[in-house]
Amino acid sequence: MSLKNFGGVLDYAIAMEKQDGGFIQQAMNNPDMQDCSELLQALAKENLKNAKNLARARQENISEMILEPVQGLEEKSYQLSQPDAAGISRPEIMQLLQRMEERAQQFYTDAAEKIRPVSDVFSTFQKLAKKRKARIEKLNPVLEN
Repeated sequence: MSLKNFGGVLDYAIAMEKQDGGFIQQAMNNPDMQDCSELLQALAKENLKNAKNLARARQENISEMILEPVQGLEEKSYQLSQPDAAGISRPEIMQLLQRMEERAQQFYTDAAEKIRPVSDVFSTFQKLAKKRKARIEKLNPVLEN
């Protein structure tokens, strides 16, 4: 996926939210994660909401998508392998959840700076970066167990 234009950045963000939400859904089905089911359900629901909000932002800013090039974002910097959560241990799931949140926070922070001219999406990305930071803080007590 190209991160060379505004549309590509939004498409990547939507795909990332969906992929992260899918992994969280799988993690909820792992027997080792049953005590975290409420937290995981809330995170997965938030991913779905984020993907919908990003899709709406893409639709509302369609003219900027065509005109606004983006430089300095490399997809490989944000790629993260996500194995099937049913086949890995609780510590592995928790570690991956933390890495997912950190990666998403970094992506939204970096992307916000690169798309600053499109102010609506800039603020959306800043909010998503803050949300991901808050999610890390929610996961920290569970990570310590």
